[in-house]
Amino acid sequence: MNWQKLSVAMTLVVAALALSGIAQAADDTKETYAAFAVNMGGTLQGTSGTFQITITRWSTNEERSMLLNTLKEKGHDEFMKALRKQKETGFVQGQGRLARANPMPSTRLHGAWQYDNDGKRQVVLVTDRPIGMREAASGSRSLDYDTSVITMEFPADDKDADGTGLLHMALKIQYNDEEGKLEVEEMGQQATRLTKITRRK
Repeated sequence: MNWQKLSVAMTLVVAALALSGIAQAADDTKETYAAFAVNMGGTLQGTSGTFQITITRWSTNEERSMLLNTLKEKGHDEFMKALRKQKETGFVQGQGRLARANPMPSTRLHGAWQYDNDGKRQVVLVTDRPIGMREAASGSRSLDYDTSVITMEFPADDKDADGTGLLHMALKIQYNDEEGKLEVEEMGQQATRLTKITRRK
């Protein structure tokens, strides 16, 4: 597990879910990005490809609060059920060999948040991980890690500037009652690095 990269995802996901007063744009939007991706681990290590990321709306603060409360009160499984019921916030399409890490022709996004932090515009996109029939039938522990997260970072003062990011394919998000905080675990694989994210006009 790559704790440095995971700490980035944990910080951004926790902030997106837990921070109050997130600087949120209007509900409906249309933003499309091309992201050059390099796989940093697993059987596809060193391979590259392109993802097209389209955001069609931002999640509302009410949706964020509902998801956070569901996670605290009912746990990860119910959190994911609630996330899947959210109105679609966009989609991701993979091209090249890296599309094998995103086996559906178009993976729908169910959560989309943005906020400013220390001069950077942070974007967090959340969805359920595509799970094949064989894995679903196996009853494997991997089924617990069914959350996929894309984090993107751009200069806050230039909406057209290129950004960087990470794609975490298999996360589990939990609430630690004893410590009173959110925790993020990753199934033992390194994140896919998004080395250049370009906004399409």
